[in-house]
Amino acid sequence: MPQVDYQSVLPHPAEAVFDLVADVERYPEFLPGWQAARIVDRQDNVLTVEQTLGGWGFGWRFHTRATLDRPASIHIETEEHPFERLSELWRFEALDDSRTRLVLHADYQLNDFPLHRLMHAVLEEALRETMEAFRQRADEKL
Repeated sequence: MPQVDYQSVLPHPAEAVFDLVADVERYPEFLPGWQAARIVDRQDNVLTVEQTLGGWGFGWRFHTRATLDRPASIHIETEEHPFERLSELWRFEALDDSRTRLVLHADYQLNDFPLHRLMHAVLEEALRETMEAFRQRADEKL
């Protein structure tokens, strides 16, 4: 199963960075490829999110389950098409009161193996762009 790891140090407090990443319904405002995102269910610290991604020559609508552990981590999972499995773990490591190491670990498997080979590079680039978009959004908003 392909894995992707990215990290970035942001000059912002961990709680603020966590809140920015947890605000999923704002993703279409600044994340590349996000066309829509809405919370369809909320049970304590667990969100079910319907999202629509498009671009890169493809388009998908699927649901994810996000488990929020403020301010330490967000774990996102789905087994809906086009994924056989997707697991993303965002960690927010406070380096001090004003700096955070934002870490993304993702592993995934797409349903269709030929598509999986083709999409690996596309998904890897999309995740890299997502990390950069969060860094830019934090610099603008925090």
